[in-house]
This record gives sequence, C-alpha cells and structure tokens, in this order.
Amino acid sequence: MVTNQNQNVIATGALVPNAGTTTSSVSLAWVPSGSGNLGLTATYTPSNGDTTGSASPQAIVTLSTDVVPVAMRISQSIHVGQPVLLSAVLGYNMPEGSAAFISNLGGISPSIPTVNGVSNWLWTPNVVGVQYLRVNYSSTVRNSSGTSEQSVNVLPPLPQDTVTMTVSGMGAVTGGTAITMVAGQSKTLSFQTTSGAPVIVSEAGPCVLAGNTIIALSAGQCVITATSPGTSSYTTDTNTYVVGVTKAPKKKR
Repeated sequence: MVTNQNQNVIATGALVPNAGTTTSSVSLAWVPSGSGNLGLTATYTPSNGDTTGSASPQAIVTLSTDVVPVAMRISQSIHVGQPVLLSAVLGYNMPEGSAAFISNLGGISPSIPTVNGVSNWLWTPNVVGVQYLRVNYSSTVRNSSGTSEQSVNVLPPLPQDTVTMTVSGMGAVTGGTAITMVAGQSKTLSFQTTSGAPVIVSEAGPCVLAGNTIIALSAGQCVITATSPGTSSYTTDTNTYVVGVTKAPKKKR
C-alpha cells in the first residue's frame, strides 16, 4: 500500500516473488495530478504470521508536466550483501527499448530489454558508502533515448538474526546439543529470535510436530529445522537440531 503525506491511500497491490531470488516486488498504477513535491510511503502488510510488516522511509517525488524518457526506481534502504531491485521505468508513450545500469564504481548490468516499459536488474552491492548510479535507455525509434541518475548510500551489512530453541526439561539448546527421546514420548518446544521475527519450523524423520509439541513415533533420527525469515533490520538465520529416538522399553508381562 502506498500513501501520500496526508495518509491518503493512492495505490495498493500484492507482492509477487522475483524469480530466482528471495525478494518480491509489485508495480502499482498511479495517475498523479497537480505539480510540485509529494511525499510517498510504502507499507507492507503480511498475509500471515510468517513475516512482520514494515514501512519504507518517505520518498519525495516531483510532479511535472514534462515527459521524462526514463526514471530509475530503487529502494531507499540498501545494505552490503543484500540484493536490491533496480528498475528502469520508461516515461509516458516512450517506445520499448533496452536499459543498462552502471555506477561510478563500474558496470552493474548488461543491456536489458524493457517489457511493458520496465527493465529490472537485481543488484547486490559489496562496497559501503555513497555510490552514483545511472541508467542508460535507448531504442531503435529515432530520438528515443535518455538517462536517469541517483545517488545512494550503501549501508554496512545487516546483522544476522539468531534463532534459539528451548526444549521442555532441557532448557535452551544449540545445534550440537544431544537431544534424546523414547518412541511414544513428547516434548514441548519454544522458539525465540533476536529480531522478534516469527520462526518457521519443519521436521524430517520418525517424529511429528503438533503445534509446539514434538512427538517421537519410532526409533531413528529426527531433524528439526528452525528458520527466521529475518526483518528489515536482521538477515535470515536457520538452525537444525537432531533428536535421537530410541525404542520404547518392552513392558514386562
């Protein structure tokens, strides 16, 4: 959802995963009116409890009647090691063509064809500090070309989130902790993260998860995988825990 500085909603849409990446994006149609500067804020509302919501810093855009051949779209929060989507967006009635991204540190992308007026490239910066980005647009149609420039401040890498699992009767455990159960036994699990993000839990082996309870069904080895999806302030973290399950002792007759 995008709102202006008066908290009026001007566009909404659903995020779509970007193929081959861990990021998602959405393009929203908006017909502005008037002229001058306008403050816009994007707000993400999760559809389930697997992630947490967030809001972008306010972006100031200038409304003008002039047709801009191409504009660059980029996140305002950029960190070393975190993929960020660069987009070249063609102006009104500009013909399809191709666009290439470069920075003052060198080339970023090859020439990418535009589709429906947009070229996208996933960029992973590896240097902290201010960089000057430029997109060059060209077309086979005469007098159809242009450039757009933006300066961005690439911040240091985000810290990694930390997942902690607590087992009833044992307390907090690590991936190297020996966890043993007897077939038919159950234990209560709880998970915490440094970021406060929810934890996604899965299990493989002769055990089942029922809510926050793990039940050992038969002898063998069960592997619990706990993942934090991360937040805007922490990167993802995944821990695995091995549970050794032994046979239940035979009952005496």
